[in-house]
Amino acid sequence: MNIQDEPSKRILAEWQKHHEDLFGQHILCLRHRLHVSPLFTDDALVQLLSDVDRNDYHVHLMDHNIRREGEFGNLSGEDILPAVRDGDIWINLRAPEHTNPTYRQLLDGIYNKFEDKIPGLKTFKKQLRELFSQAARRKGRPMCRCTNGQISTHII
Repeated sequence: MNIQDEPSKRILAEWQKHHEDLFGQHILCLRHRLHVSPLFTDDALVQLLSDVDRNDYHVHLMDHNIRREGEFGNLSGEDILPAVRDGDIWINLRAPEHTNPTYRQLLDGIYNKFEDKIPGLKTFKKQLRELFSQAARRKGRPMCRCTNGQISTHII
C-alpha cells in the first residue's frame, strides 16, 4: 500500500496561516484526515496488534483505581481490539513503522507536511505513537482521534 495514492494524502484538514507562528511555541491540536486512511481501519489495526513486537508496546489496565501493566501474551489482534473497546485497558503502541513499513510512509508524509508548512523547519527525529483507549472516549476528553474515537495518533 502506498499512502501517496490514498485520498488521505492531504493529512492536515484545517491548516491556517497563524499555525505557522504557533508551531513550536504552543501545543496544537490539529484536525487531520487519518481516519480515512486504510492504515486505521479495524482490520489494519487488528493486524498491527497481532504482529507488533513485545518491545514496541505497553498495555495498561485500570483495576480499582490501580494501574497495572501487562502484555498481549498469545492473544490475537482480534481479541485485543475488543478488549480496548470494552474496558479500561489502554495500549501505547510505539513505532508502528517497525511492524508495518507502510506506517513509515505515513510518518514521513506527516513530517514532510509540517516541513512544507513551516519555513525553515527541518525534522530529524521522527516518531509516531498510537494510543488505543476507550476510557478517554467515554470520559469525553478532547483528544484528536481516528477510527470513530478509538485511536489517538501522537506525533512527537
